[in-house]
Amino acid sequence: MLHVAAEPLTGWYHFEVISVSPGLGEHTRKVLAKFAYDEEEIDRLLDEGVV
Repeated sequence: MLHVAAEPLTGWYHFEVISVSPGLGEHTRKVLAKFAYDEEEIDRLLDEGVV
């Protein structure tokens, strides 16, 4: 790996993989609320498996 302002990396380096993506459905309630769905309607959509 070479950076234009640095020396080449030599040797072994350990890079950790970090997942920053949200879990499936993690933000569903927040997103629907931003689109003016109320809690009752969001619950209904979730219960019916729409989202």
